[in-house]
Parts: sequence; C-alpha cells; structure tokens
Amino acid sequence: MKRFDIINRLIESKGYKTYLEIGVRHKPDCFDRIKIQQRIGVDPDPEARAEYRMTSDEFFAINRNKFDIILIDGLHIDEQVAKDIDNSLGVLNKGGAIVLHDCNPPTEFAQREVYEVNGEFPMWNGTTWKAWVNYRRSQTSSRYMNLTVDTDFGVGLILDIGTSEPLDIIGEVEYNFLEEYRERLLNLITIETFKEICDDICVR
Repeated sequence: MKRFDIINRLIESKGYKTYLEIGVRHKPDCFDRIKIQQRIGVDPDPEARAEYRMTSDEFFAINRNKFDIILIDGLHIDEQVAKDIDNSLGVLNKGGAIVLHDCNPPTEFAQREVYEVNGEFPMWNGTTWKAWVNYRRSQTSSRYMNLTVDTDFGVGLILDIGTSEPLDIIGEVEYNFLEEYRERLLNLITIETFKEICDDICVR
C-alpha cells in the first residue's frame, strides 16, 4: 500500500468528506488519487497544482476551515513537521485522522536534512521521523491512536478513534537511536493490522 491507498482506506472506512494535503507539488502523485468530496492542496511552489500556493504556516494563519483527514508531506525537516502536526491537530474534526509520510527512513543517508547532494536529488525522507518521535514523547492527551504503517517509507497515523500512551523511551533523537528502537519509537504495524483497524472503525 502507498500513502494514498491508506488515506483512501481511511476515507472509505470513516466516511470522511474533507481532505487537506500539505505538499502537493507540481506533479502530484498523491493528491489526484484521493477519492473524497472536497480536496484542498497547499504548496509554496508557484508551479504546484495547489489551490493555496503558500507555505503551510501561511495557510494555517488564514485558514478557517476544519478537515476530516490531513496529509503532512511538505518540508521534511523536523522543526517544520512539528509545526504542521500542531497546526493540523487544531483544525482536525472530531473522529478525524492525520497522515504523515516518510516516518521510517531506511538509512541514515535517507534521513539527511538537505535534499540536494552534489547537484543531484537522491532518495530522501528527511527528518520527519524526529518530529514524529518527539510528538509521541510530548503528547499530553491519550485521545489519539498513534501508529506507523510499515510501508511507503513509513506512513504515520494520528487517529482520533482511540488512545495511545506517551512514548517513554529515553535517548537522544538521532539515527542510532532509531536503529536500536525503531519498532517501539514509530509504533510500527503491518499493512494487515492497519486493514484490521479500518474494519473495526468502519462506519456501517
């Protein structure tokens, strides 16, 4: 499953109507695949196929809408992802879901902070995983179920359908820490487990 498959499965299971995508790009490989009543895209690239060509910070500053499901797939730097998580939680409808791409980088090189290397653009997940781990460590509410589906470089889920305890593993948030405790830090689940969760929350 890719992130758009996961998003569509959640939409189908919960009957979601409104979708926000942060990081659409000018050749959207996700946005156009989402099957939902209303889609809104945000991306600062002037060539992006997004309704709002601005940064996510600028969008959230003017936004007055709420959403059933939100994809965070913009700037893959942990400081920005942390802000996107916080802002998304503020506009999420009750029972909604937040999806984060690139939560499970396979190598240390893939989680570098800079996309471009010697004029080229190798595969890049950035430091999204650090924001995800810090969010799980600092959460003050047990309202949300926090999971990472082990596919498509790690698809993080914040689901307003259950509870999760705060993450209590001590260690500096660097790649060797991820390597040692990957499954616990990310709360990794299989695709099959994700499907079972969708079946359990399905609107009949």
